[in-house]
This record gives sequence, C-alpha cells and structure tokens, in this order.
Amino acid sequence: AVVSTQSGHYGRGIMSEGMPLLRDPFSKGKLIVQFNVEFPEKGDIPSATLQQIETLLPPREPIEKKPEMEEVMLSDYDASASAHQAYADDSDDENGPGGPGVQCRTQ
Repeated sequence: AVVSTQSGHYGRGIMSEGMPLLRDPFSKGKLIVQFNVEFPEKGDIPSATLQQIETLLPPREPIEKKPEMEEVMLSDYDASASAHQAYADDSDDENGPGGPGVQCRTQ
C-alpha cells in the first residue's frame, strides 16, 4: 500500500487491512499506522537554504503505480474509541456467550 501523510497526522488507520477479527477470520480489522514526523515550520528555513537542499537531493519523481501496489484510504485513528469497536459487532453480545436457547438448569 502506498501511504502519504502531512505533518501533524500521527495516527491513521487503513480499513480491512489489519488482523483477522475474532470468530470471523475472513474479515480483517483496521491496520493502525503510527507516524512520528516533525517538519520545520514554514519560514524556519530560509528560501536560499531550501534551494541548496533541493539541489543536493535527487529530482522529485512521481510515484509509478505498479500492479502489485494497492491504493488505500487513510482515516484518523482514535485509540480510545477503537478499543471497544473491535467487538461491537460480535454476535455473542446479542445472545449471550452460550448462544440462543442455551440456559442453565436449576436443580
């Protein structure tokens, strides 16, 4: 997957690319991508210095999309909201851990 981000985006997720879901191994959860990028503020580096840096670096080339690459959509990631979301659709929650119709017998 090709991933791009801007300064300030530290936690992102890619839907359906993470670990398999509990009791549904054919469905996948969100793949969490953690970025730790610090860019200088605009104006912190003089334009003459930026031009010198630009000459030292290889020329910018567009990314060539290859057949083995997959384009994915990044979304903002909130760890506190996602902690409980993984099991929100678990069918056991509706019918209890034993499933429908299973009850404890009293003696």
